[in-house]
Parts: sequence; structure tokens; C-alpha cells
Amino acid sequence: MGDFDWKTPQTATFSLRNLGNHLLIIEDIKYFVWVYILLIARSLCLRGNLPIIQVTYRAEHPEHFEKTITVYCNTSTSPIRLKIRGNAVDKEN
Repeated sequence: MGDFDWKTPQTATFSLRNLGNHLLIIEDIKYFVWVYILLIARSLCLRGNLPIIQVTYRAEHPEHFEKTITVYCNTSTSPIRLKIRGNAVDKEN
């Protein structure tokens, strides 16, 4: 997410592609308190479809952060871990 003013929430978008021959079912998403998750596409995805997960980080103060969002689904590689990192800085100083 790079450097940004800590008072301005930042958003990252992740796309998952279903390469299997079965439905991809997103069962759960675990995240931490200052992240808001929006699953844009349906949680059941046919082969080739792209479920899109939008992650918004809202800093409480200036800080460097590195966070993991864990996506549980019906694949052999589950859980899938998405990472965000950046520097929420005080642009006024």
C-alpha cells in the first residue's frame, strides 16, 4: 500500500482464479480489527471465475504495518494468505 496519510483509509483488491474442476467455495475470511473486507464476487465460483476480495486498511495512528488476511476455502492449498503492508505517515509533520 506504500506511504499514505494515516488519516486516509487505503484499499487493495485481490483476485482469486478458480483453476479447478469444482466450485470454489470461500468458507471464511479471518482478518484483524483495522481491516474491512468486502467480497465483491459471489463466494461460490465456477471454473475460470474470479472472486474479488477488497481489503481496506484504516490506521489509528502513524505506523508501519504488515498484516495477513486468511481466506479459507475448499482447496487443497487452503488457507490462502493475502498480505498487505505499508506506511501510514503523518503528512502534516
